[in-house]
Amino acid sequence: MDVSALLALCQSEMAALDALQHTLEEEQRAILRFDAFQLEEMAHTKLRQLEELTAAREKRLALQTEAGLADSLHWQAWLLQAPAELRQQWQGMEKAIIRLKTLNEVNATLAQERMQFASEVLDSLRASSQAITGYGRHGNLSGTLSGSRRLGSA
Repeated sequence: MDVSALLALCQSEMAALDALQHTLEEEQRAILRFDAFQLEEMAHTKLRQLEELTAAREKRLALQTEAGLADSLHWQAWLLQAPAELRQQWQGMEKAIIRLKTLNEVNATLAQERMQFASEVLDSLRASSQAITGYGRHGNLSGTLSGSRRLGSA
């Protein structure tokens, strides 16, 4: 196997992982700020970065397949004999993937909590609005809530 080509592909994949981590960190800040516009922008950026990451991964896997190292067992055995720089790069990629999965899970949890909070606020505002619409312009009860009878006429 061409170790230098594999190393270059791993470095390219690692750069894509780093870019995605930066985007997920920005996404987390946008979630915390309730910044819907930036979240939409982040979604487009994440999609593009995931496509780039998939392309880099596919190139690396193609090289591994050419060398007969597509399955995990053969790959791990070969990797133990690979140059230290390549092993370190691989370990860095594995750690980056774990960080990305964790960060993505945290973002999903935060987004869910924020959506629930926003929903509760909207429900509260709707309830307040219903209570307020029962009063007329000068603070007295409007006719829609009291029916045809006037307040105090009973």
